Amino acid sequence: MSLPTRLSLTLPLLVTLLLPGCHRTNRVPAHGHLAGKPVRTVVDDVIARDWLDARSGSGGSSIQYPDTMHPARPAPRPPVTDHGAWEQLANRTSTDLATILLIETLRADPVNRALEARFRHELEHLAPSTALEPLSGDSAPLVLFMPGWDYRESGSITGADFAGPRRIVAAMGMDAMRVPIDPVGPVEENAVALATTIREHGSRAILVVSASSGGPATALAMGKLLSHAESAHVRAWLNIGGILRGSPVADHYLAWPRSWLTRIILAVKGWDIASIRSMSLAAGRSRFASLRFPDHLRIVNYIGIPLSGQVSERARSTYAILRPLGPNDGLTLIADALVPGAATLVDIGRDHFVGNDPDIDRKTAALTRLMVGLLPDTTSTDTIHAGGSGTQTVPPSQGGRP
Repeated sequence: MSLPTRLSLTLPLLVTLLLPGCHRTNRVPAHGHLAGKPVRTVVDDVIARDWLDARSGSGGSSIQYPDTMHPARPAPRPPVTDHGAWEQLANRTSTDLATILLIETLRADPVNRALEARFRHELEHLAPSTALEPLSGDSAPLVLFMPGWDYRESGSITGADFAGPRRIVAAMGMDAMRVPIDPVGPVEENAVALATTIREHGSRAILVVSASSGGPATALAMGKLLSHAESAHVRAWLNIGGILRGSPVADHYLAWPRSWLTRIILAVKGWDIASIRSMSLAAGRSRFASLRFPDHLRIVNYIGIPLSGQVSERARSTYAILRPLGPNDGLTLIADALVPGAATLVDIGRDHFVGNDPDIDRKTAALTRLMVGLLPDTTSTDTIHAGGSGTQTVPPSQGGRP
């Protein structure tokens, strides 16, 4: 039996042993509306059910809400990147209610609403036969893809290799390149690889697209390693579910006594524990706090945010680790996955593995057209704050405004 085969058989058992004790959560059937869309799922508490119910116009039940909260009244909304406040709210009420409130907070932002309208416009105008319509040569940047963890071995399963998006971007007439990073390297090392690649293409307009563990490396390269002059031609960054400030999952596996078994797994797979440590909360939050992004860089966050009943099988075990910490996508806390000040697109009901979406190809094409439309050097009557430190001028979407 080959080593990969042995690993495929033994790792699920080892991961099960590494997981925390079974935490039972309520599974309360719920249906209602979230962000204007019908939702039918299960949630972790009647308070979350009633909140959804109230959004359907029935007003919710007469249960007692803590801290004067009630669906009929506004609830306190922490800043979207305040992970501590969202954790407190989740523990005071429920993780699903905190998730609902976070989604509503993000979508209440007029910048996010404007960007979502543009995205929906692009998506609705991409019929299957025209989804890969080439962009004009003048508007086509070089797209650099920063892949996710272990993209060479498992990327075809997780989507971390960006194979689908690279194919779509190429079909749209743009040069697409996957940055040659170590598939299981530490954040700092991969950031250097991206910075080097950007310097090598100094004459090209560049759009960087990162996912998962590629996110913190991109943030470090753009926010610290590259000078303003070196990054001037990097026009935009699409941050897809980046673990920008680390992942509590890394901390979970690094904590004693699980750490001894973690070391065994890493040794078998040939991974360096330093790479895992670079994605811990302490390392990630400290690193991100030191960054300053250039004003010219357009940044868009794209994040899947699920309720507990919408989590995929792939993310379920890690979601259980993160659930007591508040709203999360199954690998990182939502508050830790967002670049402050950047516009955010929310994929409601999706978790960290957004590549599992059956409509991912059309969404990829729509996102590509949207991001190209955000590139500077064109005039516009629209303004969207999409990163940097000031209000950004944003060109109209392809085909005009909705």
